[in-house]
Amino acid sequence: IQFGGTGAIQVPGGTTAQRPTAAVGEIRYNSDIGLVENYNGNGWVAIDSPPVATNYSGVINVDTDSTITINGSNFRSGAVVTIEGAGVSNSARTLSTTFVNSSTLTAATAATSVNYVGGALFSIKVTNPSGLSTTLSDVGYIDRDPVWNTASGTIATINDQFGSYSPIATLSASDPDGSAIVYSLASGSLPGNVSLNTSTGAISG
Repeated sequence: IQFGGTGAIQVPGGTTAQRPTAAVGEIRYNSDIGLVENYNGNGWVAIDSPPVATNYSGVINVDTDSTITINGSNFRSGAVVTIEGAGVSNSARTLSTTFVNSSTLTAATAATSVNYVGGALFSIKVTNPSGLSTTLSDVGYIDRDPVWNTASGTIATINDQFGSYSPIATLSASDPDGSAIVYSLASGSLPGNVSLNTSTGAISG
């Protein structure tokens, strides 16, 4: 059968739940996914171009929630981001994904509830509602937390009448992934005229 002209032909359509019992080669429009699909003998397969992921930004920390951004093309509303590889003990983790536009997705890492493996490689997979997917393989390592070298407890004792302190004390921490350490006061306050150097960890004044 040939169809001529510059117009279009209308094919049967409906939701996923309304799929008929079909023969190989039959086609229909799936209103749930917004794509034409064909029956290949094993099931209905959407006719679509696969998504393309080019890069990502953000950090996946071992135990701190964050959001990553995946950039690419041909992303569809309803696309899902999955983390795979050693970073999730080779057990794929599907993330809560937000469709921004056809070239941008964001995904919540849910690190406080997912057992990521610190320092391990991970891959990022994007799957469109059609089932077609793309993978950024071994694109990064799961970020690990800094480790204190300075023991907890009393850091320094200052005599209220005399004493020479330069500095009063120096805090020390290291990052197993080699990132720069930034020190900050999480709560409370330092004594009057005393300050914390956020780069060196020195407490002076």
